[in-house]
Amino acid sequence: MHFHVIEHLNYLSQFGTDGYLCPTLVKRVAGGRNGLPGAFNRIVLKAEIDPGVVDGKGIRKFRQRTFHSLRHSFTSALANAGIAEEVRMKLTGHSSKPVHHGYTHLELSALKNAVGALPLFTRREPAATPAGAPGASPASSPGPEPQALPTSAPSAPSR
Repeated sequence: MHFHVIEHLNYLSQFGTDGYLCPTLVKRVAGGRNGLPGAFNRIVLKAEIDPGVVDGKGIRKFRQRTFHSLRHSFTSALANAGIAEEVRMKLTGHSSKPVHHGYTHLELSALKNAVGALPLFTRREPAATPAGAPGASPASSPGPEPQALPTSAPSAPSR
């Protein structure tokens, strides 16, 4: 995160705010050259960041680094960092979950971590017969350690 953003957030945490995080941006119209997307594009160019212009259909060109793509990246980065959905929605200003879900793109590593957090189900061998009971082996133990379930279907026994 840029150090100016960190300074601004520290200022707000000390002195509070009664409104928006960036009140001057709220006054901007939604679209067009004078709107928020146009202002964002000017900031990208002034910072000498490649806007990622690609060819569209026909003679149209598109920028890959836009304010809208930043919203997707911001929401997705928060989700991949494990930030709660309610917090992400508050930070992005989304009031509906369906809209918010359209902005959230989970990385494979986040999905793997989620699956890895599930408890491991194991299969236990039948319990050993207690020592001294009929059929007990002389060196009876409490039983074997649990074995992990196979990750693929077992093969048919050979004849």
